Amino acid sequence: MNNNAVLTKATMHAATQLGLTQYQLEQVLGQNQTTTIELDPDSKPGKKALLLIQIFKSLDALNGGDLEWIQHFMCSQNQITGGVPIEQIQNEIGLVKVQKYLQDLLIK
Repeated sequence: MNNNAVLTKATMHAATQLGLTQYQLEQVLGQNQTTTIELDPDSKPGKKALLLIQIFKSLDALNGGDLEWIQHFMCSQNQITGGVPIEQIQNEIGLVKVQKYLQDLLIK
């Protein structure tokens, strides 16, 4: 399996675990028809996909893999990120903000 296929598969898995719809994933990546493409890690959508995977991995590490908690976090108003993460990550600024917030939590 090449890097593009691995990234695509990992992105689809992370999106499912985070509770994203196909439309929401397309918004995150800035690309339509995500089911028919392979993501190149060096492309803009590929870099966004890597951030999405990091968000999932951080949430998974923070709560021991409780998918119900992860999806609740993603769909709930969050004072620290200033919004609802599942909505925030659908643009690049929000994607980076949520990823940085979760990474900072893991470092503490």
